[in-house]
Amino acid sequence: MANSALAELAQSFTSNADNATYIFGNTETSSNPWYQFNQQRADIAFDGSTLGMQLLAGKDPRLPVYIDTGYNDVNGVGMGDYYGDIDSPVELIAYDELLFMKAEATLIATGNIATAQGFYQAGIRANMEKLNIPSADINTYIAANGTLPGTVAAAIAKVSTEEFKALYLNPEAWVLWRRNNSPALTPAAGTAVPRRLLYPQTEYSYNGANVPASVTLLAPRIFWDK
Repeated sequence: MANSALAELAQSFTSNADNATYIFGNTETSSNPWYQFNQQRADIAFDGSTLGMQLLAGKDPRLPVYIDTGYNDVNGVGMGDYYGDIDSPVELIAYDELLFMKAEATLIATGNIATAQGFYQAGIRANMEKLNIPSADINTYIAANGTLPGTVAAAIAKVSTEEFKALYLNPEAWVLWRRNNSPALTPAAGTAVPRRLLYPQTEYSYNGANVPASVTLLAPRIFWDK
């Protein structure tokens, strides 16, 4: 499967210019849904999130792009302009994500850490360039964080942690974590982080015979979630 993924990725995006995005307008009735969320949820502080704390601890230059740490009730509740402006595009899939996929698939298929590290560093660079991070800051970050560990398992964990940061606001970040259990997450409540979504009421109402009898936020896991 990793080799198949690499073959498909070789036919896909070649730069940030290829990123698949949905474009929104600059009026309230055609605005970016994250902008709408940002305006309507004045009780949420993004700077205190798990990712926000990771970025702060790692002196990550993406922190002020992702999160408006000087937010207020008038201008928003802590989401940075790149994703939170009224006409910000929503990314469906991006070049940086594909580069991290190449790094992970290379590690699984070949165990070649040096080759995977090239894709890993390119993924970091593509993500930060997309966000308009200055080149000097990108180089400093890669110098400090761009070396993969010497074992495949540890290297996959590090690739996943960096991809998790790049997938800000993208539900694929949850898929990535469930697949690789990286980065380490602490549940906000209860004893574990949810592993799946519940079936909606419409399924119980109109397709109840085919809904599993016992489904919780933790079990049964999706088949690829080991």
